[in-house]
Amino acid sequence: MEVAEIEKELQHLKSRIASLQSYLQQKQKECDHVFKNNQLYEQCIKCNKVSTYF
Repeated sequence: MEVAEIEKELQHLKSRIASLQSYLQQKQKECDHVFKNNQLYEQCIKCNKVSTYF
């Protein structure tokens, strides 16, 4: 694989990651959260969203 091909693949993967992160944030906003508590944070058991206490 040449450098140009690797850079092209990296750019493609970065775009895919950004798209998936946006989709995840959208789903977490729409979630009817059910939190499981911990001493330092709470985590939704449906969408895995984490909220810290401090």
